[in-house]
Amino acid sequence: MDAMTQSPGVDAITLYEYTARIGATIHSQPTLRNVWITAELSDVAVRGGHFYADLIQKNEQGATVARMRANLWASQHVVLRNKYIRQTGEDLRNGIKVKICGAANHHNIYGLSFNITDIDPSYVDEGDIMRHRMEILNRMKQEGLFDENRQLPLPADTQRIAIISAHGAAGLGDFLNQLGHNPDGYRFTTGFFESPMQGERAPGGVMAALERISAEAERWDCVVIIRGGGATADMNCFDNEQLARNVCLFPLPVIVGIGHERDNCVLDYIAHTRCKTPTAVAEFLVNHQREAWQHSTELTNRILREATLRLDGEKRHLAQIETFVPSVATQMIEREKLKLKNFTTAIPLSTTGLTTREKTRLDGYRQQLETASATVVSRAKDRLRATWELLEVLRPDNTLKRGYSITRVDGKAVRDAAALPPGTILETQLASGSVSSTVNS
Repeated sequence: MDAMTQSPGVDAITLYEYTARIGATIHSQPTLRNVWITAELSDVAVRGGHFYADLIQKNEQGATVARMRANLWASQHVVLRNKYIRQTGEDLRNGIKVKICGAANHHNIYGLSFNITDIDPSYVDEGDIMRHRMEILNRMKQEGLFDENRQLPLPADTQRIAIISAHGAAGLGDFLNQLGHNPDGYRFTTGFFESPMQGERAPGGVMAALERISAEAERWDCVVIIRGGGATADMNCFDNEQLARNVCLFPLPVIVGIGHERDNCVLDYIAHTRCKTPTAVAEFLVNHQREAWQHSTELTNRILREATLRLDGEKRHLAQIETFVPSVATQMIEREKLKLKNFTTAIPLSTTGLTTREKTRLDGYRQQLETASATVVSRAKDRLRATWELLEVLRPDNTLKRGYSITRVDGKAVRDAAALPPGTILETQLASGSVSSTVNS
């Protein structure tokens, strides 16, 4: 047993006593009072005149490294807020970085918080979250990725939906309920791809789900990424650059409904369609299906009207043709009879002259063929004779007779003296006989 762990037999204290000790410890520390800090504002809300927010600090990678609840009570809220608005021209809101003074406080029920007593309006900063988000979006634009997914066509008949969400999430239930019980009775096929939807594991989980969907992309019309409501800070995981690149380059339209009406994240800007909540995503898909059905119905009615008009017109045209057919047919028959009679008269005269001309042309062709064939044969004989004479000159035995010889080693001709080590036996072929020799150097 660890030496610091008390025995189960030791008397326990109540939770109230334990939290009271924590509060007493915090309240007794002067270094925790009247301290100026800088932090990001998140989940800003005003209720009953009191100001509430989460204070957040993020690292360079955009991950939250510190978080604490903050309160500004109504007695000071109006004064400090007006001072901030008067000097900066803007209200206290999500995404800005502020410099505030206050003290740590611990309540037995509400836990640890930071009570704001003053604010420095001269400290103006867009905020780490907003700056990090804009840097990612600007890089997406510079690389031409920003509109890649937004430009994909959403199929008119979008019924096969791949869902990325957390298991058991309330937003997932709302989405499926809204989709499955739509008033028009449209049927949708859904597939669930589980992923964490908050925290550091969320970006990797969503990217892994996208990869699984991409492997069977032909099964789906689009992808929806949904989660229910929650703290604004929980959305920071969707300001991930690698995740944004995956969504931009994904081969299917990606629709997001992350559950925040007042705040955006990087995915809201680069996804094909952004809806405020999972329920809104379902409504969007149902409306899209309704529009597609209406458009199809309009096209069907238009085709029916056009076909009816065309059929009526063709019927009238056919009736007119039936009136003219007998007389027109009689005139055509008479004209063709006259043509046939003229052809019958002209054929004997034409064939006699044509036959004479063709016989003359054939006689000319025969003479040309005889002359040309004789010339071709003569040239071929000359080429064969020249080739034979060249072969006679190049025959190996004739070459040897002119004083040349062939030196071989193991039956192979020698071409490089450097390749013959001392002691090599050479066989030299002459025009008459052969000579054996040994290499000395």
